[in-house]
Amino acid sequence: MRRRGLPLVLATAGAFVLAALAGCGGDDGFSPCGPSPSRVRILTLGDSYTVGEGIDPRQAWPFQLADSLAARGDTLAVEMLATTGWRTDDLLAGLRREVPEGPFAAVMLMIGVNDQYQGFSVEHYAAYLDTLLVEAADLVEGPDRLLVFSIPDYGVTPVGGLFGGDAVSAAIDTFNLRGRTLAVGRSHRWLDVTQRSREAGGDPSLVARDGLHFSAAMYALWVGDMLPVVTPLVGAPRPAGRKPATTTTKAKIGERTARRMETN
Repeated sequence: MRRRGLPLVLATAGAFVLAALAGCGGDDGFSPCGPSPSRVRILTLGDSYTVGEGIDPRQAWPFQLADSLAARGDTLAVEMLATTGWRTDDLLAGLRREVPEGPFAAVMLMIGVNDQYQGFSVEHYAAYLDTLLVEAADLVEGPDRLLVFSIPDYGVTPVGGLFGGDAVSAAIDTFNLRGRTLAVGRSHRWLDVTQRSREAGGDPSLVARDGLHFSAAMYALWVGDMLPVVTPLVGAPRPAGRKPATTTTKAKIGERTARRMETN
């Protein structure tokens, strides 16, 4: 997250991430994935929570989700478009610039905390979120395959407490009410991770070492909540005895950073 006028220690710049998984790519191994009849593809869109700011990026929730689905034997690819500090308007610009190639089995959207954190209005958030919903829906076959997450509550973290704590939580609730109305109104799935995030208020193990973001343990809880919704979208598990899936990482595309997870 970034906030105007805050010390640099809170203005951590996250890398642009495009994680192309499951054997995608050209000669350099990093070309974006294209549609494939044999691979189920999921696109994750977001900000610092999707990147895994404050922790080992391999423990961010998209990586954990990929590992959980791969453990079932699915042949899948999870692609990520996310940057620490992104607001809804930043993500929209990134989506239009990168133009992911659909269709995806699911698109998972977690965005909005920086609209609130950086002092932008609910109206700003709602206007750009609604446009994001329209454009992200074009990447899936059916509105119920666009999964929209509530904004996690950083107000319960030690650093969040410095910015008002309860006032932050109340603002997050206001943003989420508008976001849920928009998502449900377009027949998309709304997944609430806010209540889970608030468990960090009584459990320091759920907070990252930076005191602002959430830990791998928190992301594991989110993934546990996601799986019942996501699993039916990726199909049935492979029969027993098939080669187990693996997860690996690589990095670097020119001036951008990319992380790659593979499931075979």
